Amino acid sequence: MNIATHKHDEINTIVAQNYLTEGRTDSDAITVLESALKAERQKLNQGNL
Repeated sequence: MNIATHKHDEINTIVAQNYLTEGRTDSDAITVLESALKAERQKLNQGNL
């Protein structure tokens, strides 16, 4: 999703969790999951600085 809001990462995380629960594997689901993973990695990297 391409949402202009400060809650973008949180929304993507929720959507990704729902996609995982449903077992979806289409390209939209994969894109959302990749985006959520990238956001989580960035959070972890910021915490290690």
